[in-house]
Amino acid sequence: MREILYEFFKNNPKPHGLNEILRRFKLEKREAKRLLGAMVEEGLLDKVGSAYRLAERAVGPISLHRDGYGFVRVEGGKDLFIPPGYTLDAWPGDLVEARPMTEGKNGRPWGGGGADLETGPDPSGGKLRLPEGVRPPPAR
Repeated sequence: MREILYEFFKNNPKPHGLNEILRRFKLEKREAKRLLGAMVEEGLLDKVGSAYRLAERAVGPISLHRDGYGFVRVEGGKDLFIPPGYTLDAWPGDLVEARPMTEGKNGRPWGGGGADLETGPDPSGGKLRLPEGVRPPPAR
Protein backbone atom coordinates (compact mmCIF):
# COMPACT_ATOMS: atom_id res chain seq x y z
CA MET A 1 0.00 0.00 0.00
CA ARG A 2 2.92 2.31 0.75
CA GLU A 3 4.16 2.10 -2.86
CA ILE A 4 0.65 2.79 -4.19
CA LEU A 5 0.35 5.89 -1.97
CA TYR A 6 3.78 7.11 -3.06
CA GLU A 7 2.87 6.71 -6.75
CA PHE A 8 -0.39 8.56 -6.11
CA PHE A 9 1.45 11.53 -4.59
CA LYS A 10 4.04 11.51 -7.42
CA ASN A 11 1.26 11.69 -10.02
CA ASN A 12 -0.87 14.20 -8.07
CA PRO A 13 1.49 16.85 -6.66
CA LYS A 14 -1.08 19.03 -4.87
CA PRO A 15 -1.68 18.48 -1.12
CA HIS A 16 -4.30 15.85 -0.23
CA GLY A 17 -6.23 15.65 3.03
CA LEU A 18 -6.61 12.58 5.20
CA ASN A 19 -10.32 12.23 4.37
CA GLU A 20 -9.55 12.18 0.66
CA ILE A 21 -6.94 9.44 1.20
CA LEU A 22 -9.41 7.44 3.31
CA ARG A 23 -12.13 7.62 0.62
CA ARG A 24 -9.87 7.06 -2.38
CA PHE A 25 -7.96 4.07 -0.97
CA LYS A 26 -10.65 2.68 1.36
CA LEU A 27 -8.29 2.65 4.34
CA GLU A 28 -9.10 2.70 8.02
CA LYS A 29 -8.16 5.98 9.70
CA ARG A 30 -5.61 4.37 12.03
CA GLU A 31 -3.86 2.53 9.18
CA ALA A 32 -3.81 5.63 6.96
CA LYS A 33 -2.34 7.80 9.72
CA ARG A 34 0.32 5.17 10.43
CA LEU A 35 1.30 4.87 6.74
CA LEU A 36 1.31 8.62 6.10
CA GLY A 37 3.19 9.33 9.35
CA ALA A 38 5.88 6.79 8.44
CA MET A 39 6.23 8.34 4.97
CA VAL A 40 6.63 11.80 6.54
CA GLU A 41 9.30 10.43 8.93
CA GLU A 42 11.19 8.89 5.98
CA GLY A 43 11.11 12.21 4.14
CA LEU A 44 8.92 10.94 1.29
CA LEU A 45 5.99 13.22 2.17
CA ASP A 46 5.58 16.62 3.79
CA LYS A 47 2.67 17.43 6.07
CA VAL A 48 1.18 20.83 5.27
CA GLY A 49 -1.41 21.72 7.90
CA SER A 50 -3.75 18.72 7.85
CA ALA A 51 -2.83 17.69 4.29
CA TYR A 52 0.02 15.66 2.82
CA ARG A 53 2.09 16.22 -0.33
CA LEU A 54 5.18 14.78 -1.99
CA ALA A 55 8.33 16.04 -0.27
CA GLU A 56 10.38 18.56 -2.22
CA ARG A 57 13.96 17.72 -3.14
CA ALA A 58 16.82 19.84 -4.42
CA VAL A 59 19.41 17.99 -6.50
CA GLY A 60 22.71 19.46 -7.63
CA PRO A 61 26.43 19.67 -6.98
CA ILE A 62 27.44 20.97 -3.57
CA SER A 63 30.02 23.63 -2.86
CA LEU A 64 31.41 23.69 0.67
CA HIS A 65 32.99 26.38 2.81
CA ARG A 66 35.74 25.68 5.34
CA ASP A 67 33.41 26.88 8.14
CA GLY A 68 31.16 23.84 7.54
CA TYR A 69 28.29 25.25 5.52
CA GLY A 70 27.61 24.78 1.84
CA PHE A 71 25.30 25.46 -1.08
CA VAL A 72 23.53 23.04 -3.40
CA ARG A 73 23.59 24.57 -6.88
CA VAL A 74 20.09 23.93 -8.22
CA GLU A 75 19.79 24.13 -12.00
CA GLY A 76 17.31 26.83 -12.98
CA GLY A 77 16.71 27.93 -9.39
CA LYS A 78 18.29 29.62 -6.41
CA ASP A 79 21.13 27.92 -4.58
CA LEU A 80 20.01 26.14 -1.43
CA PHE A 81 21.95 27.01 1.75
CA ILE A 82 23.07 24.00 3.83
CA PRO A 83 24.04 25.01 7.39
CA PRO A 84 27.00 23.56 9.32
CA GLY A 85 26.30 20.05 10.52
CA TYR A 86 23.85 19.30 7.70
CA THR A 87 26.37 18.67 4.93
CA LEU A 88 26.95 15.13 6.26
CA ASP A 89 29.80 13.35 4.42
CA ALA A 90 29.63 15.39 1.22
CA TRP A 91 32.77 16.60 -0.53
CA PRO A 92 32.95 19.62 -2.85
CA GLY A 93 31.51 18.76 -6.25
CA ASP A 94 29.47 15.76 -5.07
CA LEU A 95 26.00 15.49 -6.57
CA VAL A 96 23.67 15.58 -3.58
CA GLU A 97 19.98 15.51 -2.82
CA ALA A 98 18.83 17.87 -0.08
CA ARG A 99 15.41 18.48 1.38
CA PRO A 100 14.35 22.14 1.45
CA MET A 101 13.19 23.07 4.95
CA THR A 102 10.99 25.86 6.22
CA GLU A 103 12.35 29.38 5.93
CA GLY A 104 15.12 30.26 8.35
CA LYS A 105 15.44 33.26 10.65
CA ASN A 106 16.42 35.51 7.76
CA GLY A 107 13.44 34.39 5.63
CA ARG A 108 15.61 32.40 3.21
CA PRO A 109 15.10 28.70 2.51
CA TRP A 110 17.66 26.23 3.75
CA GLY A 111 18.15 22.51 3.34
CA GLY A 112 19.31 19.49 5.19
CA GLY A 113 19.71 15.75 5.03
CA GLY A 114 21.81 15.81 1.88
CA ALA A 115 22.35 12.32 0.53
CA ASP A 116 25.30 11.70 -1.79
CA LEU A 117 24.02 10.60 -5.19
CA GLU A 118 27.34 10.71 -7.00
CA THR A 119 30.84 11.36 -5.75
CA GLY A 120 32.70 14.25 -7.30
CA PRO A 121 36.39 14.38 -8.21
CA ASP A 122 38.84 12.67 -5.85
CA PRO A 123 39.32 15.25 -3.05
CA SER A 124 42.82 13.98 -2.22
CA GLY A 125 44.12 15.02 -5.62
CA GLY A 126 46.24 11.91 -6.08
CA LYS A 127 47.33 8.51 -4.87
CA LEU A 128 49.97 7.59 -2.35
CA ARG A 129 52.61 5.31 -3.83
CA LEU A 130 54.81 3.51 -1.37
CA PRO A 131 58.33 2.34 -2.27
CA GLU A 132 58.62 -1.34 -3.11
CA GLY A 133 58.76 -3.49 -0.01
CA VAL A 134 57.08 -0.86 2.23
CA ARG A 135 53.65 -1.82 3.51
CA PRO A 136 50.97 0.58 4.74
CA PRO A 137 50.12 0.39 8.43
CA PRO A 138 47.26 -1.97 9.33
CA ALA A 139 43.76 -0.46 9.34
CA ARG A 140 42.39 0.28 12.80
